[in-house]
Amino acid sequence: DWSSDVCSSDLGFSVRLCAKSPNSGDARGLRPTPAAAGRTRLLMTRHVRIREEGSGLDVRVLLLDELAPRWAEVLARLGASPGAYDAIHAMWTGPEISCPILADVLPPPVRELLPLPLENATSYPEEGEIALVHAPANTWKGQPPQAFLDVGVFYGKGARLLMPMGWVQAAVCARVVGEDLASLRSACQKIRQRGA
Repeated sequence: DWSSDVCSSDLGFSVRLCAKSPNSGDARGLRPTPAAAGRTRLLMTRHVRIREEGSGLDVRVLLLDELAPRWAEVLARLGASPGAYDAIHAMWTGPEISCPILADVLPPPVRELLPLPLENATSYPEEGEIALVHAPANTWKGQPPQAFLDVGVFYGKGARLLMPMGWVQAAVCARVVGEDLASLRSACQKIRQRGA
């Protein structure tokens, strides 16, 4: 399950926005950057946190605002909204924990952003990447008769988005911070063996 910290549920995956970024300027995660005409511009580094109690999964995820700003905003809004969602170990894509969310249960702040064109797209997500796929209703034969958003958490090497209906591309909008990769791998292996 995915849930925001404002949700009272203690079940499954938990996504939480963090205001502080490691290795960035001040306590709010702001760092000054040079700007035109001598002005200073502040950039904020945004994070979400993914948790699953049964496996001990608890990782920080950096939103890739510069590479996929619109899709990073989708994940940020999902993390800031209350709710819980089922997650499963993917069958076709390799080392992935997949969280498919039907459109009618997406929080309105997320639903209003979709559909979006792809950004930072790939069919080969790398270890630690968070990749989102939005499929409008009836995109593929055999799909549920409504749109859905899939949040993929990739925890190992060799992932590929080759599905029974063919190749799919996803927007890579976030990445697990380097120091949390080992715990991501370990926890996701437990989910693979025991379920979420």
